[in-house]
Amino acid sequence: MTRTGWTLALLGAVLVAIGVAGGLAVPLVVGAAALFLVAVSWTMSRLPVRIAGRLELDGRHATVGDPATARLVVRNTGRRPSPPSWGRLEALDEVVPLAVPALAPGAEQVIELPLPTRRRAAGSVGPVRVSTGDPFRLSSHSVALGESHDFHVWPRRLPVRWSERGLPRPLEGTVSGGLQSDPLSFAGLRPYVVGDDVRLVHWPTVARTGDLVVRRTLDVSPMRLDVYLEAQPDRWDPARFEHGVSIAASLLESADAAGIPWGLLVGRERFPGTGRSVGDLTRALDVLAGVHPVPNAPALDVSAVRDATVVVVTGRAAPSDHEAMAVLAGKVPWVVLVEVIDPFARTYAPTSSSVEVLRVASLEQFAEEAGP
Repeated sequence: MTRTGWTLALLGAVLVAIGVAGGLAVPLVVGAAALFLVAVSWTMSRLPVRIAGRLELDGRHATVGDPATARLVVRNTGRRPSPPSWGRLEALDEVVPLAVPALAPGAEQVIELPLPTRRRAAGSVGPVRVSTGDPFRLSSHSVALGESHDFHVWPRRLPVRWSERGLPRPLEGTVSGGLQSDPLSFAGLRPYVVGDDVRLVHWPTVARTGDLVVRRTLDVSPMRLDVYLEAQPDRWDPARFEHGVSIAASLLESADAAGIPWGLLVGRERFPGTGRSVGDLTRALDVLAGVHPVPNAPALDVSAVRDATVVVVTGRAAPSDHEAMAVLAGKVPWVVLVEVIDPFARTYAPTSSSVEVLRVASLEQFAEEAGP
């Protein structure tokens, strides 16, 4: 029985006891009626459920904020009309309510159910539990319909621009010290000095920060891209972590589309990619769909990285991180630190010619800096 059914049964029993003990007709009649209604409801819920169903998904992935639906196909397998029923779909640790109408013998009904995609998630969708019983839902009997399906809600992603040297802007390689007007070689910004070509002034940054800066050019192309996502919880708050995951996903997807080898590192877990396999990218996005800051996660450790551009995405870099990356910069072609910071902080803060620091407040701001 449902909680309402148990409550009504208890109330009916109390009223009957009061009526019998006190010789009161009204409590006795009301209590007896309540117990009779509960008994009828329990009997109705014991009737066999003659419905079958299957759960269908259009795909096993969706992106945060995009619509996604599941379809429950229900069929009455009995010889009599099936009564209306209700149920719920278990989807990614959430519950989606549903109602099944009365069905004639052999009739089939398709019910579309929205899946929760408000946030990143990795889990399962299904089964559907359908309950039948009395119209007052005092008692019910449930059956499971359909199977459980793995489902991932991927982080939001925005395109990252790739240069003719095969690296993301502004992560293209070692700074050359000169300037050139080819926009495809734009790799970062530096303060304006007298004599610089005014055509190379980066006006969006000037408008945002008030600092006069120009674009820089590069002369070295690394062999691959490794994206390291910081997993220590003290570096993040929930909102900024979501932007950090989206930035990492955007880099991987754009690299994969450009055919550039890449790797994903979360803590000390490494998920290699080839830059040529859709399956690898799908696996990496599945990982990012379920990643969360982990207590006691290992500190930044990219010591095993070789022959790659290294992009570290963090919420708050510690001094030890800057020291580690300065050492790493002597081993690999290019090191970039992406800090997801408070929106009122400045967005451009270089540390040296070997380590680029890109401070952004959101995925959208990162895409503005590194996108098409």
